[in-house]
Amino acid sequence: MPWVRAKLGDGAYRRILRQKQLDGFADASWAEWLAWAYQDVELNPGLTREIQRTTRSELEPMWMKNMAINLPKIRSSELTLRDLKQDPPLNRKCLVLGRGPSVFRDGALGKIADSVIYRKGILDVVATDGILKHCLEVGLAPSFVVTVDGSDIIEKFYSGIDPDSVRSVKAVISTQASPKTVEAVEASRMPIRWFQPGVDSVKAARSVTKHLLLLTCWEGNPNGVVSIDCLGNTGATCFMIAWQTLQRKDICLLGLDMGYPKEMPLEETYYWSTALGVLPPMEASKHYELFHNPATGEDYVIDPVFQVYRNAMFEA
Repeated sequence: MPWVRAKLGDGAYRRILRQKQLDGFADASWAEWLAWAYQDVELNPGLTREIQRTTRSELEPMWMKNMAINLPKIRSSELTLRDLKQDPPLNRKCLVLGRGPSVFRDGALGKIADSVIYRKGILDVVATDGILKHCLEVGLAPSFVVTVDGSDIIEKFYSGIDPDSVRSVKAVISTQASPKTVEAVEASRMPIRWFQPGVDSVKAARSVTKHLLLLTCWEGNPNGVVSIDCLGNTGATCFMIAWQTLQRKDICLLGLDMGYPKEMPLEETYYWSTALGVLPPMEASKHYELFHNPATGEDYVIDPVFQVYRNAMFEA
């Protein structure tokens, strides 16, 4: 390992030392702190990191605009993700439902609706917004429905819902959700539990997440909304809510495919146009990997973005 030597003025050294302390590394070596401070710096970022960077830079203005519009409602509400915690945690099974192709096979939703544990009320179902209407069609009312995406298109997942069909459903909504989506949720009369998508650690000295949390504080809710690591997508956020907020030990995942059928043309996959914005077609196609699912015996393709989602789930 190369040695790094540098002359620092007294003021610069004291500021660096203070930052090391603020980051929680007061008793650690300089090497440990520097390794932690720059862990996210990639020497060869590649397509995956470039897609992440491009996507974030394109979406951040929308996220901040949405949050600014939603703030009056957020600051006047006393309901947040924090209210869903049970002490001690309930010993119940939990099912996380995504909208991947596998959820529509073999009448899975109908089987869940007819299952004994669902009918006895001993199964918590945490569903993505995209699967909500499909659930209601078979008489399956999730315990929670979750929205992370800030796009206006999410409104369609809530529009026209009969309030009587979702009386038992709690909506868990991002502070950065589209105001149109928020209005549709309110029209369905589902109580909204707000949460703040985590951008970075709230313990960091210049934490963006912490600053956004402070914006949500008011007299009726002095602690503000709860932040949570969304792992990049709504299905994974549902898992984090089931695991961290509800503190369930037995969690089943269905419809979180994070991939495509092997026979699907690449140009029909969700992030193909994004990949083409970074690389030419021949180069972009090399980043689509083939995997085998030993549980189903099927082959499937994962693009760079789904690779990130998959790895984030494994790390979590």
